[in-house]
Amino acid sequence: MQSLTVGGRPLRSGEIIERALTVHVEHPEHTDVWSCPRRIAVSGWILSPRGRSCRAALDVGAFARHDVATDVERPDVPEALGLDPQVTGTKVGFATEIDLPDDELVTLVVRATDGDVVAVSDVYHLHRGPAPRVPEYRLPSAAPRRAAAEATRARAEYQKVWDEIAEEEANAKIAVAGYTDESQFARTAEETVNTLRQTVGVSSDDVILEIGAGVGRVGVALAPVCKRWIAADVSDNMLAHARERLRDHENVETVVLNGWDLSPIPSESIDVVYSTVVFMHLDEWDRFAYVCEAMRVLRPGGRIYIDNYTLLGDAGWRFFAEHVENIHPLDRPANISKSSTPGELATYLRRAGFVDVREASSDMFTWAWARKPAP
Repeated sequence: MQSLTVGGRPLRSGEIIERALTVHVEHPEHTDVWSCPRRIAVSGWILSPRGRSCRAALDVGAFARHDVATDVERPDVPEALGLDPQVTGTKVGFATEIDLPDDELVTLVVRATDGDVVAVSDVYHLHRGPAPRVPEYRLPSAAPRRAAAEATRARAEYQKVWDEIAEEEANAKIAVAGYTDESQFARTAEETVNTLRQTVGVSSDDVILEIGAGVGRVGVALAPVCKRWIAADVSDNMLAHARERLRDHENVETVVLNGWDLSPIPSESIDVVYSTVVFMHLDEWDRFAYVCEAMRVLRPGGRIYIDNYTLLGDAGWRFFAEHVENIHPLDRPANISKSSTPGELATYLRRAGFVDVREASSDMFTWAWARKPAP
């Protein structure tokens, strides 16, 4: 979707439904509001390009619904959308105040209909308490391991596990993608870049960090369209393949990680952090640790994207069932893929202090993205 700005705020992906009906919230400004007052102002606009009369309501929490009238003059809206104001009308804005219940967390959703099409805003999370403190992640001290387990790699021995897997490029490609075909690598890399454009955005001025860059599948497509692309991975063997793959790009840097944090990356030095098809290989605690570290390394206003495969779709379930049917519990490799739920990824982002947290899912994947607060 083409990026549009109305009333000082860009329209988010999904806010326009086939240009049949649009609902756009301008206040609250963010989808996560902390220390929210008892009474809150809600404003925005609702527009039918076909000039139909619209009805709208605010859903507050699970039960309360407040009707709202679109009676505020907003001639800037049809103009910004390239529509004829004589058809759409200009009284498309709404502004109201609502009382909130005493709950610690209240959700707010704006629903609109023109009698045919229904449009729904993002979900706004209104928190009564202060924003959570960004957790400080400390490397856990090594616990003694049973002698019987010494012969088997632990999942959290990420460097050793992935260096052993990635000695040969073909094995590395199979481990990270499940195939070795270069044309498929190129196609899926472009798909990933398009997803990043639609969620966190990609700019030629961006310094972009990939957590778990592997053999540089995405970097080949992303490095030419950003200022600097930093490939971070626990395996130097993986990064050796990435360096070869991107040898013609001068704006590429590779960084070896320890598997638990982003300690080689300076604080507030990155514009975009993303990690794709990597969280499946991490334990949940380490997923969250990387999200916390992303908060540290991102500049104020910086963006983050994460994804994983999900059990909720048929494709994701089939992938899960194959592990059940084909791998004995005692034979599960340390890098075996583990799923996420949509709420899990969004929770990591919120708990780490990110704002404007959003999520989406397909038949195979779930993904979430957000922004670091700016002063």
